[in-house]
Amino acid sequence: GLMFVDDTDLITFRNEGESCASHLRHAQRKLHLWQEGLNVLGGDLKAAKCYWYWVAYRWVSGEWKYTTPTDLPGELCIHKGSFGTARIKRLPATSNEKALGFLQRPDGKMDEEVKKMIAMSKEWTANVRNSALHRRLAWQGLKGTIWRSLDYKLKATTITKEQGDKISTALYYPLLPRLGSVASISLEFRHGTVKYQGLDLPHPYTAQA
Repeated sequence: GLMFVDDTDLITFRNEGESCASHLRHAQRKLHLWQEGLNVLGGDLKAAKCYWYWVAYRWVSGEWKYTTPTDLPGELCIHKGSFGTARIKRLPATSNEKALGFLQRPDGKMDEEVKKMIAMSKEWTANVRNSALHRRLAWQGLKGTIWRSLDYKLKATTITKEQGDKISTALYYPLLPRLGSVASISLEFRHGTVKYQGLDLPHPYTAQA
């Protein structure tokens, strides 16, 4: 499993030759074991805050596709009270869910999260452009606020070069004049290091590494 503060991901892999029914039972046992461990320490799980994915594949015309809950039915439950159980929400592998501050999904596509990052960049840039901030403070704000918010997400994203370019354009292009640069400065100088007379502005795509 993966854990960060009170956010936990439990991962169950299907063994070679194992049936789907056995795999589901294995996942259910692991879920109950985790909840019982929390109970011992005074904690618990809430069904409203839990969700799960069953990542499996099916072949369609010679190509694999993710199965849907209709293709592969199943459910997982948690204990509720002394004797009851509560079913937790199941999502398809192509569905986004917010975790640790950003949208993610098992198939790795980041389209919705990229839209959010572009919107964040545009809003922040518009506020700075319409303010009376000194150039030095605009630089400090860029490095210390909006970029930190984006960089936090980028450590766990899988955006493409094209998506990174869109975020970069939304953030930097309208802001460059407030930073003391012409908006049409070439990308080599925009992202190049100070050693080579660049502005040393990080690119979202390479910041993922």
